[in-house]
Amino acid sequence: MEVQDGNVSVEVQVAVHRARGDGPLTLDDLSGIARSQARSVLDRLKQP
Repeated sequence: MEVQDGNVSVEVQVAVHRARGDGPLTLDDLSGIARSQARSVLDRLKQP
C-alpha cells in the first residue's frame, strides 16, 4: 500500500495477525494502519 505525506510517497507493507474467528479486514482498516505507520516513520525522519 502506498501512502503520501506532503511531497513524499512511502510504500508500506502491513502484516496483520488476527484471532481465529475475527472477520476479514476492510480496505479502510488497512489504510488507517498503513497511514499511521507511514506518519510515524516520516515524523522520525523529520527530527534533527
